[in-house]
Amino acid sequence: MRALWQICADDATSGENGIVLRVGLRRSEVVGLDLGNVNLATGGIQVRSGKGSKDCLTYLSPSVIQRVRDWVELHGHSTGPLLCPVHQVRHILHCCMSAQAVLGILQKRATQAGIVALSPHDLR
Repeated sequence: MRALWQICADDATSGENGIVLRVGLRRSEVVGLDLGNVNLATGGIQVRSGKGSKDCLTYLSPSVIQRVRDWVELHGHSTGPLLCPVHQVRHILHCCMSAQAVLGILQKRATQAGIVALSPHDLR
């Protein structure tokens, strides 16, 4: 798992996306996050309509908050989806990522880290 986290951290185009998955959210919850759902002062993330259509509050670890701040600064918008696709030329597309895209990114990073089989649920 350390190799996976390092692969994500080393790639500036998707490192922050990989970091957010470390809070134990489901793929659908991650892609449903808006910038307004994140309080960077406290590290709190308000998940709306999670499993069972319930809202919940979870927190980023202190080591991750700065990485999310960096992503939000790079993102450059005060509203809209927290996680957006990043084109190969580092152009941020200001639209929601799909849950399938999260799976694809994770599988690519797992392969780079030498992990044979990994699903997003394994990170929970």
